[in-house]
Amino acid sequence: MLAVAGIHWLAGAMTLARIPLSLVMNAIMYRVGLALFDRQGLRVRRSAAGFTLCALACGLVLQPASVWGYVSEMLGLRKSWGTK
Repeated sequence: MLAVAGIHWLAGAMTLARIPLSLVMNAIMYRVGLALFDRQGLRVRRSAAGFTLCALACGLVLQPASVWGYVSEMLGLRKSWGTK
């Protein structure tokens, strides 16, 4: 929202401040996931094509859902998880 309001210098600094925290959090999640895989006797396959496909597919699913959530919030629509 700061960038929309024209305060680019603060928005940029806040984004840069989040990068180290994001790196630490991703490293923790990777280590925990690796430990869980080891405990189950599974192995992580390294596939550049699989990673690229997963990254693109997640974006195609999550971005429209996120936009729809913002729109429904702004319009005051009733929200549900679709479970009832």
